Amino acid sequence: MNARGRRHAGRLVDWACALALLGAGYAFVRLLAPLPPWNPPQLATPERDVHSADELRPLSESELAVIWQRDLRQSVVDAPPPRVTPPEAPKLAVQLIGTVIEPQRRFGLFVTGRNQTIVKRVGERVDGFEVVAIERGQATLRQGQREYTLKAPCYDQIARRDEP
Repeated sequence: MNARGRRHAGRLVDWACALALLGAGYAFVRLLAPLPPWNPPQLATPERDVHSADELRPLSESELAVIWQRDLRQSVVDAPPPRVTPPEAPKLAVQLIGTVIEPQRRFGLFVTGRNQTIVKRVGERVDGFEVVAIERGQATLRQGQREYTLKAPCYDQIARRDEP
């Protein structure tokens, strides 16, 4: 046998071994490790409940149509609702310096955002805020539905002095 014949004989042996191994692997898979029978997925529809054990059957064409018509590029989870931010509360550019309490009258001394010191009574307006109440060391202002309580810088000392 020449060199070319030996080369062909070697290839035949290689092919025979490969087929033998392939056949042995196939026999192992089919005979020793059989696969369980495939059951199509069960889908809960309005006509049928998946959890009922008395009716387990493959899906009908109408039931499968629901799956086949679904857009696979569509998001699986619903998008969160857009955040609604409440309108920002107006910033108080008003400070309470002090209060004057008399039996018949009450006044509040305010410093506006323009560094003006003004005196206002209950019912008057300060930079767009209505003065609702004036008490010892504090004043309540309202804009719309929101109320703001301003305290004088010395409010803690006034409150301590009133305690018995």
